[in-house]
Amino acid sequence: MRQYFRFVGAYISYLYHFYQIRRKYGEKVMNELVGRPGLDQQQFTPHQQKRIDLYSYVGLYVNDCLATLRGRKMTGKEIENTLYLSLLTPLLDDLTDNYQLSSAQILEQLDQEGDGHPRQFRLAAYLYNHIRKENKQELFAGTFSEALLSQDDSLQQLGDSGLGAEALFRITCNKGSLWTLLFRLMLDHALKTGEREAVEAFGELIQLTNDMFDVYKDVQNGQQTCFTNTSDIAPLQQNYDHCLEEIVQHFSSLAYEKKHIRKTVGKLLVMGALGKVCLEQLKGCQEGSGGDFTPAAYTRKQLVCDMERWSNRLDYMKMSVQLYDRYLL
Repeated sequence: MRQYFRFVGAYISYLYHFYQIRRKYGEKVMNELVGRPGLDQQQFTPHQQKRIDLYSYVGLYVNDCLATLRGRKMTGKEIENTLYLSLLTPLLDDLTDNYQLSSAQILEQLDQEGDGHPRQFRLAAYLYNHIRKENKQELFAGTFSEALLSQDDSLQQLGDSGLGAEALFRITCNKGSLWTLLFRLMLDHALKTGEREAVEAFGELIQLTNDMFDVYKDVQNGQQTCFTNTSDIAPLQQNYDHCLEEIVQHFSSLAYEKKHIRKTVGKLLVMGALGKVCLEQLKGCQEGSGGDFTPAAYTRKQLVCDMERWSNRLDYMKMSVQLYDRYLL
């Protein structure tokens, strides 16, 4: 029963951040763009807006978890910078995917001073320079460059050449770890020894979770991921469990107060539970098709783990309690 209340507490915290904090500060950030030439919210396409919503939720979740380590909630400035990065991220994705621009080309444009950017760069350049001006972390510039480089690698996932499991896992983990670290750098306090490795491990888990929930969409779009290019879910379940173990070990060894570490790990496990529920659904697809996972042959309903369904919500709660029992007793 104690673990059940821990789950409910963590879940309510995320709902609060998504519906209240995001609404309050999101409106403020968007209002700051209104009236700037070429920078109003009408510039966002519906597809971009959908991804902004996702990145905003994940970014606030990540930084809520990581702010918990220090024992202080995010400040208004930290929330705003997190949301600015959430706005910037899908724009950078599009510069890579739609315009086929390399990280070097994107950085060259973003680093230019003044207002003479091509139209497709104007909003991205404004957001980037706002973040850079507000950010005091020494790691920011280097991490931003590394994160863009990971976008270059991820273009291979759109190619016709089939990628193997090892290459896909490397690309996935590299992208997730660097972008999650970049979100962590929106918080003002310095990283402690070993914290970068802990955050990067958490980022790997987040990217894997994102990819398993997107497997149907990725199959339709010809995007290669660890989940579109496998015939067996079991090794991916093992990798996921290993990531969870690593995350708990990394965070447990950090030089923060134990009570704050424990609370943080509890929040991180909510993401892990989400992934494990989705993996069970994908495993069910495999078992229902003769033992081979063939994502192109499944329907959307079979592949998409719909967390609006009460049966999935119940499984999610049960899985969260199981993980709490395992790691927090």
